Amino acid sequence: MKKLVLLLTLVLFLTVIAVKADCYFANSCNAGDVAFIRASATNNAHAELRTQSTAGYQNVCCPNTWNYTCTIPADRALKLQAVTNSHVQRASLATYANDVCIKGVTYYTAAGVACNVGDDCVLKMSGSDNAHIADCTAGVIWERLCVLPSVSPSLNFQCTLSNVTIKPNCANCNVGANISLTGYVSGNCSNVRTVQVDARNVAGTCVVNASGGDIAGLRGSLSLGNDLGNTFINTSWLVPAINADCQGQTVNATVGFLFNNTNQLEGETTNAYGGLTFAGGFPIAMRCGNVSINGVTTFDPACNATTPPPSLFCGAADNCVYGNETTGLNPSCYGKFNTRLNEKGKSIWCSESNYWCPENYDYNPATQKCEYGTTICDEGYLPPSPKVPQVTCNTILDMILNTSKCFNNYVPPPEPLPYAEACCYDFNWTVNGTDYNYYSGKDIVVY
Repeated sequence: MKKLVLLLTLVLFLTVIAVKADCYFANSCNAGDVAFIRASATNNAHAELRTQSTAGYQNVCCPNTWNYTCTIPADRALKLQAVTNSHVQRASLATYANDVCIKGVTYYTAAGVACNVGDDCVLKMSGSDNAHIADCTAGVIWERLCVLPSVSPSLNFQCTLSNVTIKPNCANCNVGANISLTGYVSGNCSNVRTVQVDARNVAGTCVVNASGGDIAGLRGSLSLGNDLGNTFINTSWLVPAINADCQGQTVNATVGFLFNNTNQLEGETTNAYGGLTFAGGFPIAMRCGNVSINGVTTFDPACNATTPPPSLFCGAADNCVYGNETTGLNPSCYGKFNTRLNEKGKSIWCSESNYWCPENYDYNPATQKCEYGTTICDEGYLPPSPKVPQVTCNTILDMILNTSKCFNNYVPPPEPLPYAEACCYDFNWTVNGTDYNYYSGKDIVVY
């Protein structure tokens, strides 16, 4: 009987595919893995350096393709208080003496937050300092030490990302600043919805990435197609609140990613360039003072912050912040006594305690109001005769009668005689008024 032999020929295409390589705790590491550090237990454990061999400790095993040497500060992943039986801390704190190294991109997440898609979890930490450690699979809600080593293999993506670049439009980028993200893609990119660029400073104390680190970002939206050939991409990211560790720090791009609408990885590259410097200084919020006459009569506030902008970092502690009174957009810092028009076209200035007040009103921290005081008025004489006394505006009645003649004492006149100075007038106030009035500076004629 004739037998039919079916020959099946399998054609194997060998592609390098990165498999999740989370580290694990074990008495001995699997083939291809080595000890990163050692731990006294799988949960709530003390740590020791990988060179130690204390009885009862087990290995924290990670791939042997990773480089566990430190040549620059950014290679430090953890620091140990002692060589054994030790607590751990983030490398950026730098108060412990013993370095634990992974050469590559390392970062930390907030408590309970997973590593970025495609990145590897090394271990969990009970906090950023004086911490215990645990296996990544432990049920504790701790922060994670994550890694995307530069030596790890690349996924066989259909969409290729290259030359991803951070291009800031600012020298010292404050909250709300617009940062451009550019690069090139090719291949089938129709599933891509966002591009992500991770960045960090040289010391590793300021880390910017998608789900962990000190600041979440740099991430922008994309809409791409199929069969792309080296297509330029350009999107943007707005600087959020700036973590204290990142104030005044310069971060540089380390790696770029492409994600789909379910946050699954669609592409990556280590060809990442550019960076930005975050603003530093004094964090100041937009503050609009309520207005009154000597704490008695209340008018409309100097400005309104319906949707206040986040605090900006300003150059001096006595600065004020002003942004769009409805949306909070386009905030800027102003020096003390600097003036501008508010949304109603009224002149306001930066007064005490970072508060905006009507021009010639001062913020009183005791009453928490912008108040008009008698110190602004001059008690000298007015022309045409130097013998006619100036009426002081220290009562509401004077204001109703429009008899007050005042000048701004923050800008004293150069002449020694009051009758030759620049005065203000036309202060009109009504009994039932709810809006504040302010002074319009005008020179008077000296006869």
